[in-house]
Amino acid sequence: VTKGDRSDFEKLRERVVAEDRRLGGARAGEIAALLATLDLQAALVAQAERAADVKKARKDWQKREQRSYRPHRRSMNGAFKTFQQATVSLDQIRTMASPPLRTVGALAEKLAAAGVKIVKVRPPADLAGGHALVRSAWELAENALRLRKESASSNNVDTAQRASSAAAGAMMLYERARADLTAAMAPPPPPPP
Repeated sequence: VTKGDRSDFEKLRERVVAEDRRLGGARAGEIAALLATLDLQAALVAQAERAADVKKARKDWQKREQRSYRPHRRSMNGAFKTFQQATVSLDQIRTMASPPLRTVGALAEKLAAAGVKIVKVRPPADLAGGHALVRSAWELAENALRLRKESASSNNVDTAQRASSAAAGAMMLYERARADLTAAMAPPPPPPP
């Protein structure tokens, strides 16, 4: 089935209608049946074209999944686990509940180590936006932890509020990045029934 088939049906339908008019419309029942058959055939061609398009899109996605998405996920999984572990402390910083400084210090080291790995990852072009959001979330998270340590040592509320804002931004950007990456790597929908 080719794209041209549908337009061929449309042209044939127009010719039938024009010829029926020229002959005075004497066979209305037969012409109506013929037009219904042509419409059904055109619909079947359109459905076959959509199915072929979906099949091609799924094949293209499978290639991207194997060549790009899977390696990207593997290179980012450790970093994502590290960030998930940090969310409790980041949420405490966000709400100014002040996690213990020993926790903040250890977490800052883990995030910094994972951040170095993230910078080295070269995402596929269609994942670049989501990857950039991950990097921004990471920078905000590291900043939140640094500011939390500073606020504890100086007992400064303003610094604690800046830490809170950085933690909130980090968590929001991280969730957005994960949603964007998940959507970008999702397979195309199945063909319509």
